[in-house]
Formats: sequence, C-alpha cells, structure tokens
Amino acid sequence: HTQGHFGSNGLAIDTGMVPPQSRTDLSTRRLDPNLDNAFDDGFDSLEVWISEGRSGIATFLGQNAGDWFNLINQGLVRTGVANSDTHSRRLTRLSNRNLIASEETDPGQLSSLAEQLAATVAQGKVVGTNGPSVAINATATYVGVTQTAGLGLGENTQIPISSGATLTVNVNIATPAWAPVDSIDFYVNNQPELTSAADAPARYGVCPDYTINAGDETWIETEVIVVEGMEGATRTEINATLVLPDITRDTWLVAVVHGTDGVSSPMFPVVPEDVDPEANQSLADLTDDNLDEGGVLAYAFTNPLFIDAGNNGWTPPGVANASCSP
Repeated sequence: HTQGHFGSNGLAIDTGMVPPQSRTDLSTRRLDPNLDNAFDDGFDSLEVWISEGRSGIATFLGQNAGDWFNLINQGLVRTGVANSDTHSRRLTRLSNRNLIASEETDPGQLSSLAEQLAATVAQGKVVGTNGPSVAINATATYVGVTQTAGLGLGENTQIPISSGATLTVNVNIATPAWAPVDSIDFYVNNQPELTSAADAPARYGVCPDYTINAGDETWIETEVIVVEGMEGATRTEINATLVLPDITRDTWLVAVVHGTDGVSSPMFPVVPEDVDPEANQSLADLTDDNLDEGGVLAYAFTNPLFIDAGNNGWTPPGVANASCSP
C-alpha cells in the first residue's frame, strides 16, 4: 500500500525531494543500513487509492495523490491504480476497481490477454473508480492541425500543441443512479502541499486547480433509462468541458469525478460502509437517500494526459511545495 510504503510504517519516503529520499532507519526494515537511499523507481504502477470507505478517499486525496503528483512533477510517471483490498465480502469486495482499456468485453476471455492488459496499465490507460465510468480526452492545434489525446485504445496520452494554443478537455461520465456525482476536479501541473509536521515523515495533500460543478454552463447531463418500468434502473450520462487558454509550457492533467456531501447521496446500500448510525435507526431512515449522513460517495480518477507545448518533448514541471487555498 502506498501509505505503508511512503509513510511511517514503511520507508518514510519524501517524494518532495529529488530524487525521493527514504527517511526510515533501514536496519528496522531488514535492509542494508549503509544505503544512502532505499527509494527505488523500478515499478510501473502505484496504488494511490485503497477502498477503506470514506477514510480511503481521504487518504487518496490527503496523502497518496500528493506522492503520486510529486513523482509526476519530477518525471517519474507511474500509472495510478485503485485497489479494493478485499478482506471482507460484505464491504471491500464491492469497492474500488480499475477500468482498463480493452477491445475484449467478455470477462471469460480476459485471462488470455493478461500481458496486453498489463502493457495497457503501464501505458497509463486506466481509470480508478468505485462506481462511475469516466473517459477523458483533450484537443488542441499544432501548426494548424487538430491533435487529440486520451486514455482509450489507439489514443496517445500525450498531445503536441503550438505554444500559446488553447486546450479543450472533455470528460464523459456514465454513472448508475446509485452512484451520483456532482463535480469534476482538475489537477493541472499540481504542486502538492506539505501537510505533515517537521519531525514526522513527509506527506503531501492536494487541492484542485479547476472545478466544474453540476449546473455549470459546460456541465450537460442526460438520464438514460436502462430497464423500462423498473424504479432506479437508470444511469446518468454527463459531458463536461474545461477550456485552458494560452498553454505555453509543458503540462500534465488529471481529473477526479465525485459526489459531494450535502449535494449527492452516498452509494448505500450498494456500498454500505460508513453511513451515520445515529441518523439511521429505522428502515425509513436508511431508505431516505441518506443525504449528508456519511456513507461512501461516488469517486473516480483518471490517469494523466500530457501536453507538449512546442512538440519538443514533454518536460516535467519540477517539484515545489504549494499552499492549498480555501
């Protein structure tokens, strides 16, 4: 787990340093204490979100995403993945999954494509989710020619653009009635904030650079009936657009789709964790949508798209501590 590896229970790796630096007494981890640094970048993917209900979401955005973004900022681009961490059939087996681009839709045939799927993960064509399905693409021009990038098969995750061009980012969401979402946060060359105490292992939190909310002009949603006559058998399809003008430097971009307490209901009873027991003492209480009563909200994140301004090779922005604005 990322927290156990980068945090105090593991090697206490400070990802805000270049290169990342381990801070644990290595003799307590049965490692050579003479090593100057136990960090090793020989991995392809990184577990940035482990289920654990509401606390898992808080850890994802409050610590793990900070490590992930710090790595990207210094050019250590690794695929972010989600993990159900299934210890309980009642709870965690229902939680986080990875959506991996594939032409094969029959689950029974996927085992023969293991190496192909692994290569797709290494390419960063993964969406982590506990319910919503998300697709992202970006368009811009390079010397007058339209260029595109995305996380689908046959798409490039990197897009060349003319310096000063406008980048248009489209996010398409399909989410069932039991997993409502109301916001998309965008992290663009995001600089995580150091949140730990000076004498504690370094951990970093993140704040979004841009947000689109339900009801905004560029948020368009449609309800789709999946089964006629069956209550709740619907999904919501959403398209939202972010426009970033005058891109003059190389950039990376991640989108996080989510519900918000007080705006969207949690995914109870499909994901039953963390609903406030004090507010739910009867069947009527449990079936009143549980708005603002805890529970696990719908979340999904994309892996990054990369914008190469000038088409001379993507360069990471570098690492710098930042402050989250309220």
